Amino acid sequence: MQTLYSILSISESADMHEIKSAYKRLAKKYHPDVNPNNPRAEALFKDILNAYQILSDPQSKKIYDDKLKYQRYEEQVRTYRTNVTRNYRRRSKNTFRPPNPFSKGGKHLSPEENKRATIYAFSIVMVIFVLVFITKTSYDWYNEYIFEKKLEPITQAMDDVGKKDTPEAFNEVFSAFASIPEKDRLAINWEWRRIEALNYLNQRADFHFEEQNYSRAYQLYNLYLDQGGVFLIRIGKNMIQCMQAIGNKKDLIKALERVAKADSTGVTVAFKTARIYLEDLNDTTKALSYFRLARKRIERSYEQIYGKAWFVIMPPRNVPDLHAEVYLNYGLLLLQKGYFLRARKVFSWLIYIRNLNPYGFLYRGYCHLEQNNMESACRDFRKAATLGNQEAYEEYKNFCL
Repeated sequence: MQTLYSILSISESADMHEIKSAYKRLAKKYHPDVNPNNPRAEALFKDILNAYQILSDPQSKKIYDDKLKYQRYEEQVRTYRTNVTRNYRRRSKNTFRPPNPFSKGGKHLSPEENKRATIYAFSIVMVIFVLVFITKTSYDWYNEYIFEKKLEPITQAMDDVGKKDTPEAFNEVFSAFASIPEKDRLAINWEWRRIEALNYLNQRADFHFEEQNYSRAYQLYNLYLDQGGVFLIRIGKNMIQCMQAIGNKKDLIKALERVAKADSTGVTVAFKTARIYLEDLNDTTKALSYFRLARKRIERSYEQIYGKAWFVIMPPRNVPDLHAEVYLNYGLLLLQKGYFLRARKVFSWLIYIRNLNPYGFLYRGYCHLEQNNMESACRDFRKAATLGNQEAYEEYKNFCL
């Protein structure tokens, strides 16, 4: 027999922490956003959500546990009765026959009396049936009325969304969800309905993005995330494109930061974020942190491909130009902030991967110069000058001749 505990793959003695952990693990695995267009995953997610809603509430969990015990007791009784009946049937048939109920004092009723008795019995049965039917219908109608009354704020807000399709209308929807008392949420399947509303909000944001209505798309994506929607890299990149099209630097930074933190391997977004902080906002501290983040992700990818000795094994020709640009900008900012030793190491690596580019030699020369290492500085300036850099040639003339 399948139980709510078996749905969450936990024992019936599991505590609240184990219940929550199981729910988080299974919800993440079968969430509709992770398994789009998968009816089986959606059905499993609904079962998991229903099991969690009941078992996470102490009162509803106690009711369910009592019901489960009773069901098992009934099963035991049913099994016992089946066994008794089977044993009974093996015995010889009893020849006893009960008296005819349609006899009067041991005498047979007349046809007229028999007819009246039948009509009387049938009338009683019909009256009972009608009473039961009316009671059941009234009870169902009342429950449906109460159910619709509880849902009324949400359904009305969803109707308004269908007409207006604005961030304000969607805000009303989630305000309506928040207005439902905790005690009524389980009865109306509140969590599942809210997830459906979030999915619809995400669909509308995607629609406006495809229609190049970038301002509205960005507003709806933001609302989706603010209301607890699952952040996907696709959504973040769409938000970045929206802000690039609109030209809003402040919101572009927010979108870039969101994606940079969510995408643990993305170098491009971290690099773009650093450049905007540096060039548009003149925030060198933030820029340095994102250049450092980009560098860490680059070197993590090298280690995954070549192992821990990647800096010895990796051929320079395999380094993309974007990675070289990250090292150049990172080293320049370290040099500007006075971290000469760290900057020198970065430029030494840049020279290794781009030994025909003069800038690694030029800026490493400046690091040596700031550390009063004139011989090394002159050697780097001379090398940069021979590679065609005029600035290095001038510095060589000023300091080395």
